[in-house]
Amino acid sequence: MDIECFIQKVDKQEFQKAANRALYKAKNWEVESKNTNSDDVVSQSDYELITDLIEILFKSKIERKKRIDLLFDLYRLCPSFTVIDHLYVNYWNKLFELEKNQFWKQVINILNSEKKYLKEPIIYALCCDFFEGPETVTESWNALITKDATDEVLKTVLINAGPVPFYLKKELYYRLIGSKYWHKYIFKSLLHSEFDYYGDIDKEEALKIINKLNIPKDTEHLDLFIEQLTSE
Repeated sequence: MDIECFIQKVDKQEFQKAANRALYKAKNWEVESKNTNSDDVVSQSDYELITDLIEILFKSKIERKKRIDLLFDLYRLCPSFTVIDHLYVNYWNKLFELEKNQFWKQVINILNSEKKYLKEPIIYALCCDFFEGPETVTESWNALITKDATDEVLKTVLINAGPVPFYLKKELYYRLIGSKYWHKYIFKSLLHSEFDYYGDIDKEEALKIINKLNIPKDTEHLDLFIEQLTSE
């Protein structure tokens, strides 16, 4: 059974329209986000169609691990934050370990791909759902920063780790700090930890880490950041 079997259970023409709109937004993520002042605005009809499809999938008797693969088949056709967010809000705490493992395998495959339009909604879901959720942040973080993690995944995680508890990020910073290659990414991660709305930072420890980084003195925001860290 493939995802087309499930799409047949909804209005296929309307699904294609919703998928086309999601694909357009994903391929124009930065522009669309600025225009709408939100990173994933979908119409009510698109939202209902996408979530109805997910409900049909998850209420089917299909093998648990297989339904995660089918969910990502759906996501590749309709790359909307709604796909991942609906899973997170309604099903994440009901998933078996093997399903979560398969989920992270799929996420990592996408983060390692060259298809930026597939990455953007996933990254947004990581930031706004998995990394901000106190019940999911640790397992999500650990699933992504394994010893086998590629540079591409680690760079993505670092830059988008603002809301992750600082003690978790600190371990990764010190794991990578021995290579100058990672210094600019560590700096960006620290910057987001300080200035993101839900950012989490230990100012004293962050200052120690910055002093170990080999980055240009004229690095954008460096002076402001140090001033922020040293102010009471």
